[in-house]
Amino acid sequence: MSASLDLGVVEEAREKAPFKMPRRRWRSLLAELQRRGDGLRESGAFLLADRDGDRVVRVAYYDDLDAHCLTGGISFASSGFTELWRICGAENLRVVADVHTHPGTWVAQSEIDATNAMIARVGHVAVIVPSYGDARCVDECGVHIYLGSRRWIEVPADRAGAVVDVYGLFSAAQVADWWTALNHIVGRGGSS
Repeated sequence: MSASLDLGVVEEAREKAPFKMPRRRWRSLLAELQRRGDGLRESGAFLLADRDGDRVVRVAYYDDLDAHCLTGGISFASSGFTELWRICGAENLRVVADVHTHPGTWVAQSEIDATNAMIARVGHVAVIVPSYGDARCVDECGVHIYLGSRRWIEVPADRAGAVVDVYGLFSAAQVADWWTALNHIVGRGGSS
């Protein structure tokens, strides 16, 4: 971070950036990025949350929005954004982050990444996954927060989870089912 950056902008970006994602969705995202990239090219997706929320409820893959964008790198056309905004409008969602893969273990932003933010909005998060999607946890990824005017801050690996909160071992539905079953068992056991 440069000394010339306005600390108010940095704080605003940090406040807007954090979001939550169920572990199951995170694992599914990484597996799907690997599949789409086929170990040969970069792939990516947008993470979408409810308009007023911070929990990822949908993933929109780049190549579903623009069928010709996975060219080795990523060449995302304006028509892909048109489809993304259509989805967001129809489902009352907003983009909280974009995720894309890099070959190897390098998770810093390339010059192209840094100068061409997928969503040029203060607080937008860009996550870079190593080895074409082969990562076990968020701290193996590069997490970058957009400050505006082609400026970014890189989140240290040990703080990545404070921005990208991957939570839970099981789905909320599974946990709810287990609680229901447990309450039923405990309630039945107490009445015998």
